[in-house]
Amino acid sequence: MAREVDLAVVGAGAAGLLAAAAAKRLGFDVLVLESSGLVGGDTAVGSGRMWLPGTHLATSLGITDTPEAATDYLNAILGAETDASTAARRQAFAQAAPKLARWLAASNLPLLVERGVPDYHPASAGGRPEGRVLATTPTDRKSLGEWAGKLRSRKPADEAGGLTTLLRQFTHSEGYAATGGEALVAELLRRATANGADIWLDTTVEDIVQDGPSGSVTGLLVRKDGDQIEIRTRKGVLLAVGGFAGSQELREEYLPL
Repeated sequence: MAREVDLAVVGAGAAGLLAAAAAKRLGFDVLVLESSGLVGGDTAVGSGRMWLPGTHLATSLGITDTPEAATDYLNAILGAETDASTAARRQAFAQAAPKLARWLAASNLPLLVERGVPDYHPASAGGRPEGRVLATTPTDRKSLGEWAGKLRSRKPADEAGGLTTLLRQFTHSEGYAATGGEALVAELLRRATANGADIWLDTTVEDIVQDGPSGSVTGLLVRKDGDQIEIRTRKGVLLAVGGFAGSQELREEYLPL
């Protein structure tokens, strides 16, 4: 059993859905593979805030920022370069952040600057007291149609409490407003599916297929509904899954308490 696509994206969190939406806009045939039965990953149950320095949204509020200042800040808080955190990567992030914000805005993602929210270390070189933290405005889950019930939800216990918690407990269904990370995922999910990205839930990746002589990745072996399926990719495979924190065994080995 086999399926051929341009791009296979592993993981249906914010990163995977953003990649799927972007690839579809480029005309790619995209398949998103998610091991759980819900879309959203950790992002959907978090704040959904994005640290994007130097955006046009901040500029429109009179907040001054530059890629150079953002790079200075990254250097200040990250310290010496490593193989995983080189000067080139830090500079690339600082330069790409404004472009990503413009791309999201051009896709009609309802973003706003969270006023009064500073960098974690605003007194460090290049730090800012506000302007770099973006969030998504609330959105109605019903607008997702058949996908509304497949969106991972923020737990009512995560809310501030009181009446809000009670309302969320009694309206914990497809018809309430998604907020925070749940709203971000909802917006990205809407764009990915509207553009024609195919999403397979409850699908586990068992192996990465590589070309013998070159070693280049040519696809995946996945397990869906008990069947093993070969996914052949013309453009490649994008891994947008969580890190080792999702493995109890690796956490115990590398993060002993």
